[in-house]
Amino acid sequence: AAMAPAFAAVDFYAVLRLSHEATALEISTAYRKLARELHPDRNRDDPDGATVAFQKVQEAHEVLGAEERRKLYDTARAEWLEANLSLDERLERQRARRARDEAAAERAAEAERQAARAKQIAALEAARANERDKTAARLQAQMDARKAEKAAADEAAEQLRRKRQRRREKKAKAAGGDGDAAPGTLPADEQGSREPDQ
Repeated sequence: AAMAPAFAAVDFYAVLRLSHEATALEISTAYRKLARELHPDRNRDDPDGATVAFQKVQEAHEVLGAEERRKLYDTARAEWLEANLSLDERLERQRARRARDEAAAERAAEAERQAARAKQIAALEAARANERDKTAARLQAQMDARKAEKAAADEAAEQLRRKRQRRREKKAKAAGGDGDAAPGTLPADEQGSREPDQ
């Protein structure tokens, strides 16, 4: 439904002391504040003026407080302004609109640049982390290789020690076997060293 021209002629945002970009929460908050401030019971020195102001605030809230009514009002208000503004005022509004559009475009471009920088930084960090992981893995592999070499050397040394131990035991056993002569006899290397009994 089209909104009555009389409504479009009133700047309800100005009535609520808000910008045209106000959020629903800001509209509701402004209405409650102004309704308390302008209530006739709180303005007994000028009850008639307070009543008029209070009614305007209520009307503004009824129009802007509902999303669908607000959209209809914004459209009707823009059409009314285009039809009733002077050429200079229209040009000024066009300049202001262009400035807003350019600012929004710049914000969007800056957001894209920030996102690209963040992506680039994340990629660099990932590459550095990957390089650190590779370095750590390489160092760990070197340490593991050294440990394996040391373990192999220790094992070889232990096998050599055991082999020598077995040789010594074998020699000792062989030497011990030479000493198993009959009672009263001397080992072969000592038999010729004693003088015969006279």
